Amino acid sequence: MAERGTTDAAAISVVIPTRNRASRLREAIASVRRQTLAPLEIIVVDDASSDDTPALLQALAAPDLRVIRNGARSGASRARNLGIAAARGGLLAFLDDDDRWRPEKLAVQAAELAAAPARVGMVCCGYDVIAEPSGRLFKTWHPPDRPMDLAYFLRTTGFMTTVPLLRRVCFEQVGGFDERLEGGQDLDLWIRIAEQFDVIAVPDVLAEHRIHGHQITTDLPAKARASAGILRKHRQRLAANPDLLQRHLTRAALLHCAAGQAEVGQGYLVEALALAPDQQELRDHLDHSRNDPAGHAVWLRTHAFPSVEGIRLFY
Repeated sequence: MAERGTTDAAAISVVIPTRNRASRLREAIASVRRQTLAPLEIIVVDDASSDDTPALLQALAAPDLRVIRNGARSGASRARNLGIAAARGGLLAFLDDDDRWRPEKLAVQAAELAAAPARVGMVCCGYDVIAEPSGRLFKTWHPPDRPMDLAYFLRTTGFMTTVPLLRRVCFEQVGGFDERLEGGQDLDLWIRIAEQFDVIAVPDVLAEHRIHGHQITTDLPAKARASAGILRKHRQRLAANPDLLQRHLTRAALLHCAAGQAEVGQGYLVEALALAPDQQELRDHLDHSRNDPAGHAVWLRTHAFPSVEGIRLFY
């Protein structure tokens, strides 16, 4: 692994984890190189790709590009942590290999962080969700117009890893991405950062998240496991606010029921009902799952989650 040199507090290191997405990776790197504020470096962590990724990275070689190659697959969180460890910039940004940035993203966010007090550790932005291959805009996520505190991240699923620009000190104080989690590693990190730092946003839409069907957002079993992992890790934080705990229990319940794990889902529903005994919708889900678990799973997959051009998203 590359050694980290002297840190430049104002310089930006961009970390891109990748695996077997050579064509998409090319476009992601191009979107970084189009930035009006050029980063210090682009660190691509190749997680044991078996396609043309190594040849592509060799063809794109330039002083701004650093490559770390894993000999064996270790996952996106490990790849991001390796990139963080090797980074030389005092500011860090992450770009998924299938997403894109608008040219002014880093300039706008870096200016916002430079003007913010030191207690602000992270600045996010709006982003478009784009359907592939049509290029149709599915929706635009707009950040709230107020700082995002711990309760915000416990109440929501946060935002994509591609969105924020962060100070390195965040990672030095809270640690990196949790490599033990199967999913939700970004939300887990935002929760830990929000406990110790302020999180702000610029209103500009500066990134694009691409929906193509070959990503964790479309992997129902993985999203069910991720919901359970977040709930397990942050239950103590959630317990301080029963409404937030009930939200997470309900989400885990519906994801597990939809994934065909009815008994697990029913257990979460029972816990959620104990916190919200008057919610008829939860009772209806519990009854449906107990009486017809397969039918309930089909109903949830069809009605409870959004779809983009036939691609179901398990948010």
